[in-house]
Amino acid sequence: MKGALTRFFHDRAGAAVLMLVALAAVWFAAENYPAQAVHVNRGLGLMSPNQWLPAGWISLGVNFAVNVAIALLMVYLNRAYNLLRGMSMLGPGMFLILQAATPDLMEGFYGGTLLAFLAIVVAAILFDAYGQPGQSRSVFLAFFLIALTAMTQYAAIGLIPLALIGCAQMRVLSCRTFVAALLGIITPAWILLGFGLIDYHNFILPTFTNFFSQLNTGEIVPLVATIGVTILLGITCLMGNFIRFLSYNSRTRACNGFMTVLMIGAALLAVFDFYQAYVYVPLLNCAVAYQMGHLFATHRTRASAIPILTIIIVYSALYLWNLTA
Repeated sequence: MKGALTRFFHDRAGAAVLMLVALAAVWFAAENYPAQAVHVNRGLGLMSPNQWLPAGWISLGVNFAVNVAIALLMVYLNRAYNLLRGMSMLGPGMFLILQAATPDLMEGFYGGTLLAFLAIVVAAILFDAYGQPGQSRSVFLAFFLIALTAMTQYAAIGLIPLALIGCAQMRVLSCRTFVAALLGIITPAWILLGFGLIDYHNFILPTFTNFFSQLNTGEIVPLVATIGVTILLGITCLMGNFIRFLSYNSRTRACNGFMTVLMIGAALLAVFDFYQAYVYVPLLNCAVAYQMGHLFATHRTRASAIPILTIIIVYSALYLWNLTA
């Protein structure tokens, strides 16, 4: 029985069930406990993603669809670069479960969802450029996308040092690619200013408005506790994966290293940019779900179904706590 359940969690059917469970949880929350819309502009020059769509089912549907797209990109990265040394759908499925644990952040499209999607796209670009220092176009594209996203959500700035570390890990960092990165950072603002889409008078610096001031204490505690549990889970899984990472070849080790950098970076950004910690939650969930998927994929025993179920139960409890706070 345990063996069948373990296989189920790693199969497509298991990921599909986890996705449906997450969708049902988000739908139930939106129907019975609608979240308070947050209309804070956090772009450097363009409107923030949370203001792109009217609040309601359209925004929720788009947000969930992008989350599914992130899960599919996680599958693509593993298939294209064999990150897990095998096939498992557990990580993408658990990503959606972790996301559903904070229903208020799933009821509408916002900058956090966009940031997580961007990070996985950047990872795919850098993985493809591995060992090719002449790939200045790929580096330019990665930093261009980061800088463009920063125009609508300043939290994307935090990806710049992480992407530079990624370039070093992928062995593409050179004077030429460093210049390409700088040009990629400058180009979005240059284009937007040149076409008159933004005015330099309206170019705003990040405003550290306290998001949590809009919530009561009962709402803050479960959200912060959920972030803390996720960070602890990520550290635990990383410790379990560390020795395995060292045994891989240089390319697989570099790719897994960058996924680790994303997790650590998201955790640090959530702590130090506390006023906007909720924006880093999807990226943190994605990186932790990857570590979790890797751990259980490489330790695929009959009994591993028990800790997987335990994690699902813990996040179900966190979902109920966030829902009723």
